[in-house]
Amino acid sequence: MSNIILNVNGIEVIYNHVILVLKGVSLQVPEGGIVALLGGNGAGKTTTLRAVSNLLAGERGEVTKGSIELRGERIEKLSTSDMVERGVIQVMEGRHCFAHLTIEENLMTGAYTRKDGKAAVSQTLEKVYNYFPRLKTRRTSQAAYTSGGEQQMCAIGRALMANPKMVLLDEPSMGLAPQIVEEVFEIVKDLNTKERVTFLLAEQNTAMALRYADHGYILESGRVVMDGAASALAATSAREHQERECDFIPSSRARISSAPLPTGAGQSGGLVAPPPDAATQHAPRRPEAAPQVRARTTSRGHVRYTVACPLPTEGSTAA
Repeated sequence: MSNIILNVNGIEVIYNHVILVLKGVSLQVPEGGIVALLGGNGAGKTTTLRAVSNLLAGERGEVTKGSIELRGERIEKLSTSDMVERGVIQVMEGRHCFAHLTIEENLMTGAYTRKDGKAAVSQTLEKVYNYFPRLKTRRTSQAAYTSGGEQQMCAIGRALMANPKMVLLDEPSMGLAPQIVEEVFEIVKDLNTKERVTFLLAEQNTAMALRYADHGYILESGRVVMDGAASALAATSAREHQERECDFIPSSRARISSAPLPTGAGQSGGLVAPPPDAATQHAPRRPEAAPQVRARTTSRGHVRYTVACPLPTEGSTAA
């Protein structure tokens, strides 16, 4: 990859001085690209993003081995505010909008560190509204009363208000309807193409992420187990999915009965009892002993009945 903006080289991350979460993760992010970190829960995607943005300290975590370079500069010891000044912004998992603020007030918090004047900030705000027209119509609404998709758009728009060079996007599809997820990813791709914003995103929705990413890294238990071009990873993922589906196809040796169903079969819940075994189907039924009922009159003139039901003997069949 040419023009590498971020280079993560064999980092290990430990929480609480005990729990080893990342075990030698290495990755590269080219300038102007979209790189996806893929994997299930606990794979280490969010921890990798926090290591880059230096948010680990708030979670009692630290990078104990390896190095992280941004444009050739070691950044492990920098503060989070230093990373913002260098153009690295993280959109947290779960959106984290300020519920009591309006959409526009939420967006303006992203421009807090800017020093290029109100006119430039207003211009950026209009640009955000152009990319997220839905936010413009809800600009005066409190964030708490907007949908999950609108909150996710607000979180991304708030990051754009800081004029970032690279955005770390953590689980953008979480809790969103499929059509909203696609809309969010389309905007991300648009921002990457038109504004040349670099994206490093962590995502469990592998198929969606690989549709829009250029390169992908698959993490498992704190290690990178596979990486490559997004198109190649998507083809591999589709092939593995097809192979898993084939495991559930019945064998050609399996025999399916063609006998007609008995009348009324399947009318109660769609379940049909299997035919009786051939060995017992024509076996003669043993006569069942009838229950014996005895009646006696008590000293007070009441009639008391006693019913004796004999237990079935071994080999007998229920009627």
